[in-house]
Amino acid sequence: MSSGNDGARPAIAVLASRSLRLGPDSPAARFIRRFEPYFRAVLRPELHLLEGTYRSLLRCGLLHDYEPVVRVPPGGEGGLVALSDRVVSGLPDGRRLDAVVYFSDPRDATSLFPDSLALKRECVVTRTPFLASEAAAVAWFGLDWLARDGRSAAAGHIDDAAAKALGMRGDPADEAVALIAHDTLKTEMLAFADEHRGFLSRFGARLGTGTTGALLNGRIPERLGEPAPEVEDLTARLRDLSAGGDWVRGMASGPRGGDVQIAELVRQRRCQAVVFFEDPHVSREHEADIQLMERATRIPGNEVLCLHDPATAREWAARHQRCEAAGRDGWVTLIDACRRRWGVELVPVASADHGGDARTAQLEAAAWYIRALVSERARGMASSAARLRVGVGDGGLLGELLDVIASLPERLQAVDDARGDFAMPLVRRGYRRMANVEVVPEGDAAGAVRNAGHLAAALSATLATPAAGADGVDVRIATLSQRSGDTGGAGDRRRSPGDDVLVVPPGVPPRLAGQVDGGGVTTVIAMARDVRAALTEQTPG
Repeated sequence: MSSGNDGARPAIAVLASRSLRLGPDSPAARFIRRFEPYFRAVLRPELHLLEGTYRSLLRCGLLHDYEPVVRVPPGGEGGLVALSDRVVSGLPDGRRLDAVVYFSDPRDATSLFPDSLALKRECVVTRTPFLASEAAAVAWFGLDWLARDGRSAAAGHIDDAAAKALGMRGDPADEAVALIAHDTLKTEMLAFADEHRGFLSRFGARLGTGTTGALLNGRIPERLGEPAPEVEDLTARLRDLSAGGDWVRGMASGPRGGDVQIAELVRQRRCQAVVFFEDPHVSREHEADIQLMERATRIPGNEVLCLHDPATAREWAARHQRCEAAGRDGWVTLIDACRRRWGVELVPVASADHGGDARTAQLEAAAWYIRALVSERARGMASSAARLRVGVGDGGLLGELLDVIASLPERLQAVDDARGDFAMPLVRRGYRRMANVEVVPEGDAAGAVRNAGHLAAALSATLATPAAGADGVDVRIATLSQRSGDTGGAGDRRRSPGDDVLVVPPGVPPRLAGQVDGGGVTTVIAMARDVRAALTEQTPG
């Protein structure tokens, strides 16, 4: 990772809006779960975590024993002020923050608070990468991981050949990148385009607003009058790219709605990246349009990469080029591959997480995920009279899993005691006792009834009578118990909205084609090596 810290430990700030940090499926939890192996084995960064974000991650079983953590006060107690100062002034030992990852929900009013806006502005001023969505953070760190350490990255990816065989490799020719620059930074945009013309030409389309688009196409608009010699030279150098037609598709100028046009293309998924060289030192007559475009790139479920300054954009292009030079530019993560092939979310488990003991690693990952999922879903329903129904099937692995789930509150309390001084304790009464949770045995098999009773006791929840099927279950827990792919004691698949969590024992490739049809499995917890074997139809090692 390119760093301004001259070989010292990198420093990364991570924070998230409340809606984007709660629960194991939140963008913050998904990001840390995806990159924890990279952080531990490759980058080893010092993480500056706002307390609310840190607490949420710990409750999901993440970063428990990760030591290079600097706790930052909660946002309501000035946490964003503290981070903004670290961006401006640097850290006490002279290092600087290498990136700020802020999962900012545009639907949350706090994203418009002055401290949120100031944090982003200071990142732009100091040219510190400001990554405001899951898509931006995944692209930024994923490229660095692939470029720097192919061996560790291979554990969570399928290579270019396998991705092509599965029809999963994304083609840049099907994507578009927007190139926007304020007047004071148009020269830097022209230089960026000239330096990385090969990389930018891989995109199927380039979009440019007003004057920026004209300059990138080799034309100098009249409004510029007599341009600086450097602008003339760079414009002439880029002119050959438009020999067969405009290299950049021109949009309206920013003040005349060009930013709105790009925001709409982002919303329609017709623009996959925005490179916006903005000048934070000038007033902007169309500030509302700029905010609209930036917020469009952060709409949950439709996020795209958005970069805000020349240094960050150059490093982004360089990372792509380093991946290409290493032969890893077309690699696809197992998480993305499972989404594309089966439409499920994957929680990949590496046996190295627990000294090579695959079964222990599997049980730990599944227990933390399920406990956090049930806790968050129950919390969300607490304000209503509704009850959260959790269905449990038969299967030998489930019994072991429930033992681990029962131990989590005490283990989390130990983490709280060791870390100490949280404004809000990790283990609260609502976490210990889930009064609005009802555990339902799926079927009357002895194993299902026993497992349901065990889980109800672990959650201090209500045990319901056995259910004939899975109708009405909000969260369903099942396990693959046989190599054929049967779900042990799972009964009929759920026919009402909810979460189906499938735990796959080590050594069993998760062949899911028959499990995900018609609203079945939504989340799979499995060993990474077994998932890769299933995707590539190989025998797991």
